[in-house]
Amino acid sequence: MLSHGINAINISTLSPDFPAHSDHLGIVLDIDLAAYFSSTYSDMCSAPPRMLTSDNRWSVEAYTKYVMEQVKIHQLEDRLNILLDKASHLNNTSFSMDDIISLNLIDEQLTNIMPAGERKCSRKPNQWQFWSPHQREIARTFSYWNKKSIMESRKLINWEHLNNLHTHTSITEVEHASIDPALIST
Repeated sequence: MLSHGINAINISTLSPDFPAHSDHLGIVLDIDLAAYFSSTYSDMCSAPPRMLTSDNRWSVEAYTKYVMEQVKIHQLEDRLNILLDKASHLNNTSFSMDDIISLNLIDEQLTNIMPAGERKCSRKPNQWQFWSPHQREIARTFSYWNKKSIMESRKLINWEHLNNLHTHTSITEVEHASIDPALIST
């Protein structure tokens, strides 16, 4: 780009699997189109929401297990080690076009395994994230206070559950740790 006199205003990366399912991240170069082109262009669309998040321990464990099983089934690690041995001999020219094709096939298989594992191990549908971050925070805060008031009314506080609900809310630690004084006296 610099050789053509086009300067990037901003540079960023796209989210994984956008605009295509891949194990590579796309790069966005922000340029002033009006300064360089006199044609129309389309705005970028937002990436689809991820189905699998690291917040859900069960999903992460199931996903990791699924991917590792698929790697064993397809013998990806063994095949990669063979190619690594060939490639690590710097003076050896035995890394052929067939080896390059094999390496690309392994990459494609792993690229297909990962989103398949995401779909298999996620409990939420892909279109689930239609709320704004602010709306999700409000819903989480409401859920937290609702559950805490029920626990206080039953005089049985499950702090582990409340700690999980407390994440991703705007509730302060002081508010989180406080309980109804009536609960303490009995």
